[in-house]
Amino acid sequence: MLYIDQPIGVGMSYGPLVSGPYEAKTHIGIFMRIFYKMYPQYIGLKFYMIGESYSGHYVPLYANYIKQNMPWINLVGIAVGNGLVNWRIQDYSIPVYAYQHNLLDDEGYKLAMDSAIACEELINNGLYDIALAECNLPLSVSIYEGWVLNGTGVVNYYNIYEPCVGRGCYNFSLMIDYLNSPSVRKHMDIPYEVGKYVVSNDKYPYIYRYDTYDSYIHYIQELLENGIT
Repeated sequence: MLYIDQPIGVGMSYGPLVSGPYEAKTHIGIFMRIFYKMYPQYIGLKFYMIGESYSGHYVPLYANYIKQNMPWINLVGIAVGNGLVNWRIQDYSIPVYAYQHNLLDDEGYKLAMDSAIACEELINNGLYDIALAECNLPLSVSIYEGWVLNGTGVVNYYNIYEPCVGRGCYNFSLMIDYLNSPSVRKHMDIPYEVGKYVVSNDKYPYIYRYDTYDSYIHYIQELLENGIT
């Protein structure tokens, strides 16, 4: 199993930041060529690409790139957990889910749905900078309303049945301490100038603001048409 910190600048990876997934896919291609050159015994084995969250963009795009440009890689499937694939569609699902689970009252539901509609219109008109704020409102409203209605504190938007503790709603301290330990950094050959590992370094949200709202559904369709499941 290969774990790849990408795009450059996230996790323990370092170097010039990329402009978006379309530039990052070439780095994945270079990496895969180098890997199979170093370990040719793995050529022919079944290959799966797996990711989560923004990998709803990354994985379908990268898998298509590999399928088209490196046919000698035995790509057979992809998997994406809680992936962002098409914001236009998924933004509507947030208030619906929150309302069905009693995190929103009627007024909050209408406010969140109105924001989702406005979000789609802004994206369709290419007004991405304005959309950046509007499109986050359905989630923000759902979290705030859920806190007010249930009195349970900040809502864990990854799992509403669990409490939200710390940044990202989970305690990552053990993982962070492990990855930042001198012995691990030495074993992974991480240069001194590379900063400490953090769960979210926020290097890319502004750079990616135009890509965020693009749909990557067609890449999934192409994979399915080519027998990739």
